[in-house]
Amino acid sequence: MMEDLVWSSSYGLPAEVSSWESKNARMTIVCTSLTAFGDAEHANVLTGSDPKNRLEQLADFLDIDWTWVTTRCRDLGERSVAGLVRSRSRLLTVEGVDDALSFLGTFAPGLWTRRAARFPRLDPERQPVSSSSPRPNGTVEVITLGGTIAMTRSGSEKGGVKPSLTGADLIAAVPELSSAARITVEDFRQLPGASLTPGDIVALVDHITKAEADGVQGVVVTQGTDTLEETAFLTDLYHQGSVPVVFTGAMRNPSLPGADGPANLLAAVQTAVAPEARGLGVLVVLGDDIHAAGQVRKMHTTSVAAFASPGTGPIGQVVEGAPRIRSQAKRYQAVPFPHRGYPRVEVVTATLGSDGVVLDALQDKVEGFVIAAFGVGHVPASWCDRLEALAATMPVVLASRIGTGPVLASTYAFPGSESDLLARGLIGAGALDSFKARLLLSAHLAAGSSRTEIEAAFAARR
Repeated sequence: MMEDLVWSSSYGLPAEVSSWESKNARMTIVCTSLTAFGDAEHANVLTGSDPKNRLEQLADFLDIDWTWVTTRCRDLGERSVAGLVRSRSRLLTVEGVDDALSFLGTFAPGLWTRRAARFPRLDPERQPVSSSSPRPNGTVEVITLGGTIAMTRSGSEKGGVKPSLTGADLIAAVPELSSAARITVEDFRQLPGASLTPGDIVALVDHITKAEADGVQGVVVTQGTDTLEETAFLTDLYHQGSVPVVFTGAMRNPSLPGADGPANLLAAVQTAVAPEARGLGVLVVLGDDIHAAGQVRKMHTTSVAAFASPGTGPIGQVVEGAPRIRSQAKRYQAVPFPHRGYPRVEVVTATLGSDGVVLDALQDKVEGFVIAAFGVGHVPASWCDRLEALAATMPVVLASRIGTGPVLASTYAFPGSESDLLARGLIGAGALDSFKARLLLSAHLAAGSSRTEIEAAFAARR
């Protein structure tokens, strides 16, 4: 037995130690091992009478909230971690991990609200966190809609990318998220940005409202950048809560060198969990810049610095992992939720020499439309009579095709000028670009707003 103890105690030591033949040397190892065993027994913090007590003591010693860890283990055990982890040892199986998680989960209290997400949602009021604990104390839900940030190639390496990554995949690529917030994930859609619809965004806002009621401290939405400026603005039209809602995405897909998705996701979560972001409405975070949804534009087709707020600049930046808010965008009264399906509203762009024949196709086809006019709100004179006739039957909004700066009201007076068109019944878009003006008009039409209410909504944007 003494000999067995000697050799077991030297397991893993340098070869010269294992080959010692001296009895004194072997006895020295034995004494050292026995001393270590005694010290470990003396310092043992697991003195409970049953496994639950001992595990609770271990959690307390490691400063891990017992309710949090058991609830998380319970939910992970139920869902299985097969898609999250992969064993590197033949001695440890995923099934064994699931069994261990399920065992720990049997000690979880049954007082927690759970939702159909990949990870459990945890109620912050029921998870006290020690002020000395380094663990994050805010819960952020990451809602995925698809887009470049979640696109990979399938099959041939020469093929293009398409949405395929889940929220869990995105989170796993950014280990720093674990120190920024407690993350829950909702795989809401898996579409390119170009295929999202207003109906998807209405459903998203409804989900966000329920998430805020459940106690999340922030929401991050990942999606394609093609329509990000529009979906963020439409969400802002409906969002009435104070919880931060932050949209982000990527200009480079995960297979490209310098993919920007992970950094954008981390900055978005760091913003969403910050108290400074509460009450600011919907935000857009890319390249560490923080933009207000009502001001941001996508200004470049491929650059990682594609997003800007050309009229105002960003309202802040993420610096060393924390948002620094330097200004606040004005918040407007929320638009009521739709009473019916979303209406058909289009944008017609004025171009050099156009005779406006496209306007003839709009009657009885749309419920309203936006003119993306020249400069401060001008169109060819040949358009005026047709626009006046259409404005008598539906809302017609006058915006600028420039995308930055307001349409005017009384500076010019020629036929087709801004003052002429407003006198003919068109509604000025204020500082909204044509795409945002279309969304504001669509939202009010879907809500059943009157002509007076629609005019007031645009007048507030001047």
